[in-house]
Amino acid sequence: MTARWAIAALVWAVFPSFPSAALAQRPRVTIVATYSGLVPLKTFTITETGSVTVTATMDKAAAETVTVTISVEPANYNPTDFATVDDYVVSDNKVLTFAPGSLASTGTVTVTGVDDGGVMRLTRRIRVNYASSSNALVEPGGKPSGFFEFLIGDDETHPTKSVVLTPTAISEKGGVAKVTAELSHPTLLGDVLFDVYTGTLPAGAPGRADEWDFVLSDNVRLVVASGETLSTGTVTVTAVDNDVVGPARKRMGVILYNADYVNAPTNPALWSPWSLLTIEEDDPGLLINPTSLTVDEGGSNTYTVALAIPPTGPVTVAITGHSGTDLTLDPSPASLTFLDSDWSEPQTVTVSAGKDDDGEDDAATLLHTASGGGYDAVTASVEVSVTDNYRSESPVEGEERRGWPSITIWTDRLGLPVDEQVRLYWDINPRNDEREYTVFSYLESIDTGARRYLVPRSGGGGTAG
Repeated sequence: MTARWAIAALVWAVFPSFPSAALAQRPRVTIVATYSGLVPLKTFTITETGSVTVTATMDKAAAETVTVTISVEPANYNPTDFATVDDYVVSDNKVLTFAPGSLASTGTVTVTGVDDGGVMRLTRRIRVNYASSSNALVEPGGKPSGFFEFLIGDDETHPTKSVVLTPTAISEKGGVAKVTAELSHPTLLGDVLFDVYTGTLPAGAPGRADEWDFVLSDNVRLVVASGETLSTGTVTVTAVDNDVVGPARKRMGVILYNADYVNAPTNPALWSPWSLLTIEEDDPGLLINPTSLTVDEGGSNTYTVALAIPPTGPVTVAITGHSGTDLTLDPSPASLTFLDSDWSEPQTVTVSAGKDDDGEDDAATLLHTASGGGYDAVTASVEVSVTDNYRSESPVEGEERRGWPSITIWTDRLGLPVDEQVRLYWDINPRNDEREYTVFSYLESIDTGARRYLVPRSGGGGTAG
């Protein structure tokens, strides 16, 4: 054994705990992290614009200068907290310094989050490493180095989804609109899967398209890839010409369903807002509402007429079919004029039915013939039924008498000879929608023509006599 090893062995024998005792005498450094812009209700998580400021304290002063060197790196051991060096910025200063005799460091090190420009993603985990100079140790554990971690949370909500239709109006004769799904901002949570659905407006809505007015393509799936905002895949809506004159513009709806909401959420929840697609009528036509009309004898009813598509000039619509009937029309003469400024505004036609002497219901067909403005020879019709309110003097023999008014006459009480021949005339005035009536009548002598008027009789409830 040489003299050098002999001395070393002697020292270890005399001071077996010398290294541990020397370490115990070194000052202990405690790292202090101050958070700015914390995400509400979350610990050690800052927003994309938040920051962490690093300082340090020491449990006892050192005779010499103590330094703590700071370094920052992504902590990517957990895929759900994946981060890159682009997610944060570190200040130029990366060293904390304790002057001899000082318990607080000078200088600060700041780590600031970076806004990713509107991309929805999971939190990002960042690690801050610190190592002291050889004349100090760091807590916890009294080691030469250590680290702590924090998270950068995303300040974007889940992206909203919407339907993009290209174009937004198509021709009735086979026009095609392409359907695209669009996100308000990208998401890195995964591919977003959408299924396309179509629908009609509520019943009675103006310009409502029916289910047979359009066809959805066989493929209904659209995919927005992670980090993108527009979908791939082809989904189309094709208009169908049904050879029926309808509104100039019919509308139907297109909507998106998030088929994988759990893994790649979007707002609102599962369904997007509706987008409306317009199907434009290509053929000129007359829009009549209603196309059949019932008019009470002595009364009136109305219908409207409009054009199906814009005209190229003034359009005149002549109405015929009422000549020789008890019908009269307003306007008179029976003609309507449409201009390019009011072609879609319905014009009203009033149909009035005069009284006649028979007891039969009447019917007529009003024919509308257009001319000018690209509407030459375009026609449409309205079927008119007239309900007669006449009742004969007595029911047909053998017919049930229920509902027929009757009057009992005692000629002797009227001051007439019992054997005098008279004719009875009467007229019935319905009241309250014909549930009640008043009978006006008189007797006329066949021999002299003298008349005697009788007291009006009233009845109702559906049965008389």
